[in-house]
Amino acid sequence: MQRPQASMLVLGSLTVGSDGRVVGHALDNAAQLPAPVVDVIDRNMARWQFQPVVRDGHAVTARSQMSLRVVAQPSGQHDYVLSIRGVHFGGSMNGRGGLVRNIDPEYPPQAVAAQVAGTVYLALRIDAQGRVQDVATEQVDLRYLGNRWQMERYRKLLGRAAERAAQRWLFKPLPAGQAAAERYAMVPVVFGIHVFGVPGMPSDGPGHWVSYMPGPVQTVPWFDAPRMLPGLTGNLDALPGQGVYMANPDGSLHLLSKLGGG
Repeated sequence: MQRPQASMLVLGSLTVGSDGRVVGHALDNAAQLPAPVVDVIDRNMARWQFQPVVRDGHAVTARSQMSLRVVAQPSGQHDYVLSIRGVHFGGSMNGRGGLVRNIDPEYPPQAVAAQVAGTVYLALRIDAQGRVQDVATEQVDLRYLGNRWQMERYRKLLGRAAERAAQRWLFKPLPAGQAAAERYAMVPVVFGIHVFGVPGMPSDGPGHWVSYMPGPVQTVPWFDAPRMLPGLTGNLDALPGQGVYMANPDGSLHLLSKLGGG
């Protein structure tokens, strides 16, 4: 039986100098965050090195939103080790990435009966008219603890439900004459559940500890996340849920340093 990980999403912003070093950062609601979480973020950011941002042939100072996924991994019977498992620089495109028709997925009845919640990370290929041409599940993280067979079953159920809904989504068409014929995006789809009369699971919102079981990463042949989402380093769950993250190889800060603990 796997042991669940405690995870916290942290939002903020940072400034990177022309030499690629962090010259300043701010965490949202920092006073409400646990001191060890702030400490592990500060320690990591002090050594981060970015690819310098170049405009008009000159390296410049750059500012960006950021989201970080801090994980408390079991170490021994009662101890946990904090580390940053994923970070994303930049925000979701226009909140919904130009999504003009958003069909919510149908919650699988079997998952509802078992009170299974989770997040599905979908890779999308979108044509010039805004239609979803291909959709694939890259990862499913579960807010549920079971044996390997049970978790694999629920990951498939949630993934298929999210894919069926995404196939009916519609994005804004590209302007006439624009060179790019296709767009690519990563979209987290959150399945949350609340049983009447039973305290609900804490939302996976900024500053909240939640327990989850990270799923295996599936290879999507036509979606190369490290190249298409250079602002993302590490785990996909650094992407805040319910956003649309359009692939933009040239439009994000690119972290050269490895992630780690404090």
